[in-house]
Amino acid sequence: MPEGAQSRILARLSLEQIPKGCMFLFQGPSGSGKTVMTDNLLAEHLVKGLNAVKLTVTRSLENIRESLGQLGWLGSEQLFIIDGYSWLTGEGVSESKYSLSGLSNLSDISIMVSKLLSVVGENSLFIFDHVSTLLSYNEENQVVKLLQTLAARLREAHDWAIIIFESDIHNQSFYNTVRFLMDCVVDFRIEEIEGSLYRSVRIHRARFPYSDTRWHPVEIATNGKIIIQPSIITLDKDRLPTLRKKVEDES
Repeated sequence: MPEGAQSRILARLSLEQIPKGCMFLFQGPSGSGKTVMTDNLLAEHLVKGLNAVKLTVTRSLENIRESLGQLGWLGSEQLFIIDGYSWLTGEGVSESKYSLSGLSNLSDISIMVSKLLSVVGENSLFIFDHVSTLLSYNEENQVVKLLQTLAARLREAHDWAIIIFESDIHNQSFYNTVRFLMDCVVDFRIEEIEGSLYRSVRIHRARFPYSDTRWHPVEIATNGKIIIQPSIITLDKDRLPTLRKKVEDES
């Protein structure tokens, strides 16, 4: 396996080494922790002094920077944010020099991402949060072609990427095609137990060695820090409150 990035967070899921050019798919329902997990991984990556490119169509630049600040990263030079969100709010193009004027021209997105990937250097992280929004403005086959192009360029540049999808809102054939493009598929879920919400995460499949496909409880502290707990067979309603308190104590 080609040597690549390392992540203390993903190591909790038995992913000790991330191969160069690895494409992750984070899939799950709204509120299951996909974006929070991605923010944690992004902050972890940036504090190592590495570069990253984030394409956002769901959050403002201010919200992203505030979240990263709470997680301990207060810089600005290493992170390049492509803003596909501001025009959705009716505010027009943002102050960012990497702003999109719409989401229906996938060529513009491809060109801007490729341009930034060419300057950020090897082992950079690319995040797309999230692809599901594109399907409100484009056909599924067009989005698949965009992902194929991005995947080829990311692998050529030896960067790694996280692509976020909402589950159960697109055609199954579309999900199957996108999963085939990815090197590692990570499932997120959220369940209600006696009036409380509990999140968990697992590795669904990967094209490189991994040893754990079990669900791991996930807790999110008040500062946004994510804690992946040891795997359990089922969500134990008596054990989970104890895990939740432990997270608050550690944060």
